[in-house]
Amino acid sequence: MSVVKIFVNGFWGGFKEGTDGIHFGAFRKILFNDDTVQFTDSIEEADILLESHFAPSAFPRANRQCVTIFFSGEADVKVPPHHEYTLVLGSQPQKTPHRRNNFVPFPLFLLYEFCKPFDYDAAPLRRVAPPKQICVIISSDHPGGPRFRTRFIDELLRRTNVQVDFGGRYKNNIGYTVPGSYYEQPILDFYKQYRVVLALENNNCEHYMTEKITNPLRAGTVPVYYGSPRIREFINPKRMVQIQEDNIDQAIEEIQRICTDDAYWLEMVNQQPIFLKSLDECFAEIAAQIPCTLGCKPTKK
Repeated sequence: MSVVKIFVNGFWGGFKEGTDGIHFGAFRKILFNDDTVQFTDSIEEADILLESHFAPSAFPRANRQCVTIFFSGEADVKVPPHHEYTLVLGSQPQKTPHRRNNFVPFPLFLLYEFCKPFDYDAAPLRRVAPPKQICVIISSDHPGGPRFRTRFIDELLRRTNVQVDFGGRYKNNIGYTVPGSYYEQPILDFYKQYRVVLALENNNCEHYMTEKITNPLRAGTVPVYYGSPRIREFINPKRMVQIQEDNIDQAIEEIQRICTDDAYWLEMVNQQPIFLKSLDECFAEIAAQIPCTLGCKPTKK
């Protein structure tokens, strides 16, 4: 068995240690087979550079034989144009004209599902529809002007008499902000009180799919999802309401029914399957697009 030395740069606390909601374990799953991975603090001796955008790039310091991988789960982060990474993983293909075809989609929600596994099949049936109607957690509106998600909420409130509880800093009307991080239990406990969770991405991009769609599903309620249209490749469309800018009327009508029809809500959450394919199948499809160890030359044990 060979040893691969990897230099990790620009990620968040808990990534290497495996304590965050999204961590290195997901990358180990798709990038390595029988190789033993060793983290190194020396970019000069690394076989692989794995970096994100939360620190200055280490790319210029990597040796010529080093395999370079860039990851971002965000939809609006651009790879530095002067860096020719071996592989780009994440949510958004890069459109730099000189760049070769080196992008492999790795939607963020799949990393979350792998790193924080949840047994959906063991979740108890919901016997009674929750008394509360709709909730949403938004930290802030976009500084450049309202995003579609906030425009949609305004339109929903204007057209209906449904109650929307805001649990984040944006338009907070519940008297407190929901504590904890996106992968911790408080957010799930908050969602369980509601029939509908507005699961609205910051952007509508092809491969940008975050934990916003799966947290309501973990909580046993119904997500109203705005974001990538490709979510239907992973999540049963009958287990959610999907909003696009051209179907607002239909979406609002469906939301109103979910908020008032107990039997309809209970059938959705108890009888409809959630995923169209397993997590293992999703990871196998991603791994199949990546050459084994990406052609790096690992150090022999």
